[in-house]
Amino acid sequence: MMKVPLKQWDAHAFDANVKSEHTTNNITECFNGWVNKYMGNPAITLLENIRRKLMRRMSKREEGRKWGSKVPPKVAKKMAERQNERRFVNVFCGSPDVYEVKEGQKFWIVDFQTWSCDCGLWEISGIHCKHAMAVITGRRMNSNDFVHKYLTTEAYIKTYSYVIYHIPDETQWPQVQHVEVLPPIEKKLPGRPKKNRKRGADEPRKNTRNSRNRCGNCGELGHNVRSCKAATVTSSNQTKGKGAQSSGGVGNIHGTYLTLSSIVGGTITQSITSNAPLQPNHNAPPIGSSSRSSLGIVAGLDMEWNPVF
Repeated sequence: MMKVPLKQWDAHAFDANVKSEHTTNNITECFNGWVNKYMGNPAITLLENIRRKLMRRMSKREEGRKWGSKVPPKVAKKMAERQNERRFVNVFCGSPDVYEVKEGQKFWIVDFQTWSCDCGLWEISGIHCKHAMAVITGRRMNSNDFVHKYLTTEAYIKTYSYVIYHIPDETQWPQVQHVEVLPPIEKKLPGRPKKNRKRGADEPRKNTRNSRNRCGNCGELGHNVRSCKAATVTSSNQTKGKGAQSSGGVGNIHGTYLTLSSIVGGTITQSITSNAPLQPNHNAPPIGSSSRSSLGIVAGLDMEWNPVF
């Protein structure tokens, strides 16, 4: 991040002429969410819908004429927060226009001639900081008089005083004597069309509905065992209690012990009504010998066993 200039992401290096300390890195996401339902439309239709949204948005800004205060409500809310924070600072008067304010173990110089403070917030945001607010409150002055003109109700009304004019329907547009530009040939790809923008390699993934699911195979969040791409983990804890049962009410046969029996090479001689681990019988004739008639199938699995009753 240090390769990016500080003036683009750190508030203390912002241009003081902008009068805003707000910083955000998801402005693209906000815009995409604002026009999301129009993203699949052709270019002209998309632009027309954006124009209508802006036209409606600017028409609502006329509410500023009804506020009746010198500053907009959001600016007044910030001033109220600074008023609450100034209770924990002490003011020392140096001159009628310059003051020294103590906050904890630090001292800050507030200059009312230049509307500045050593903390830098007043110059960048255009709204006095808590140090200046402490002086304003102590001198019984009106705090609205020390807000930059860019952040006043008058400036707000002037900003949105312009009008986005209406445009007639496309069928009434004049015909121009130029080569008709046709849209590109659409090549339909398999699957559902994707409307979300492609994220960068270093950009975090968007949280989905199953982001809290934990996989029982690899232990990672965001997927389950069915969609897990990691190698299958064989564990007796995962197979515990998941053995097969026959319709005759036989006991559980665990996959872990089936693997053990196949490795040892013997046949199972334990009673099927027991829940204990199945043990191979090395004295029994091997599978596939002439004594096959005395063997059976356990719970529908391809495994032979000697019944003991």
